Amino acid sequence: MKIRIMLVALVALIAAGSAQAIDLTLDATGDTHMRGRSDLADLNFGRNEANGAWSGAGGDAQRILVGFDTSSLVGANSITGAILRVELHASYGGSSGAPRNNEMAIHRLTQSFVQGTGSHEPTNDGATWNSYDYGTHGDGSSALAWPGGGGALGDAVQDDPNFTAPPTAFGTTGFFLDIDVTASVLQAVAGQPHHGFVISHAVEGSGDNWTWIHAGESTVGATAAQLITVPEPATLGLMGLASLCMLRRRR
Repeated sequence: MKIRIMLVALVALIAAGSAQAIDLTLDATGDTHMRGRSDLADLNFGRNEANGAWSGAGGDAQRILVGFDTSSLVGANSITGAILRVELHASYGGSSGAPRNNEMAIHRLTQSFVQGTGSHEPTNDGATWNSYDYGTHGDGSSALAWPGGGGALGDAVQDDPNFTAPPTAFGTTGFFLDIDVTASVLQAVAGQPHHGFVISHAVEGSGDNWTWIHAGESTVGATAAQLITVPEPATLGLMGLASLCMLRRRR
């Protein structure tokens, strides 16, 4: 009887622990942002310590690019959920510049990009509003346009829900935002192209609202973006039950 009670208790512990099953964390392979204003649309910002998405007042919509190598997720059918975890740098808006909520959109990138090394200068070595790569380093004439051209992001598929970036003062650290990206990660599991995410404002073309996240180049000890998968809770529980059955058989 004592052994049975111990076994039942152990099963309960395993079942409780399985809800927090060990997950898989992927670090971003690159990050940058791009600007739509005509005189900035060919500039790369890959060296910046923070990346911003702007709603687009004055024709200057901005978007964040975050790259991941998701090859390890292909066929991982036990994955049932995923989040993109970013550390906010600021969430501002309006002419006052005061922190505010910003509704954001997130899309799966079906094509890889090059981060680049620029910072408000025409380095021509990485992703811009008009291009995602350069056939020849430094040669703007060999730029490979985003499918659709002119920042149209024709290779991005919106298959994750919009999310809200909460108000955060400029220069914030230690404030993490978890974005539900389950839909697109399940596409990666199914073998569909997945090279990361593009983050933009939910409505572009007007307003003076922006959200910034810390980049991998941050010098303040901030954390770069991470993709965290969630395995099926039952998986570890079933493994634990199998072990218990073996223990009982040994009696």
